[in-house]
Amino acid sequence: MSETPTSAPHPIFTPTAISPERLDDVTVGREDIIGRVADRVRDAARSGARRHTLLVGARGSGKTHTLAVAVHRALADPDVGGSVVVAWIPEDSLSIGSYRDLLVEAARSFGPSWATRAQSLRRAKDTAGLERLLEEYAGDRALVLVVENLDRVFQGLRAEEAGALRGFVETSGRVLVLASTPLLFSGVTSRKEPWYGSFDVEHL
Repeated sequence: MSETPTSAPHPIFTPTAISPERLDDVTVGREDIIGRVADRVRDAARSGARRHTLLVGARGSGKTHTLAVAVHRALADPDVGGSVVVAWIPEDSLSIGSYRDLLVEAARSFGPSWATRAQSLRRAKDTAGLERLLEEYAGDRALVLVVENLDRVFQGLRAEEAGALRGFVETSGRVLVLASTPLLFSGVTSRKEPWYGSFDVEHL
């Protein structure tokens, strides 16, 4: 006796499980936002301009998809791809409870050997060493730090740690932050917070 077709569960669409090329092929709409974000990555590579961007949209609205396609299109440019490295902190990174954790998660995206070095530095509580590790990997290239669910990440950071991230981004001069959040939150809207006014906000 055969099973009925309706008994099979529907697969969950997960953009991070699909290649950026395939995501681009199936992308319909949002060309304006994708184009703006891609241009900001290109500008970071070519001129050092850093227009940090925050995508705001409900869960399932396509934030990860939009970021993945925009970064893919920017890196596809021959004069950009070799001038940019990407540290992607996905939405399921639940272990971020401090600024050092955030830096370790960024290093993890570079590969196992970099993750091992980062974990050793975290155990030593060497925050400056973690920052230098990211700069070492980037070299003279722009570092695009993609942080999904920035609201959740900032919940794990004390105000001074969010300020430390801001200080690293500004002092380095080579870090572009692309982030997403389901809703705007006080960490980016309050005048008392170090990231106030730092993002170009794009609503999906």
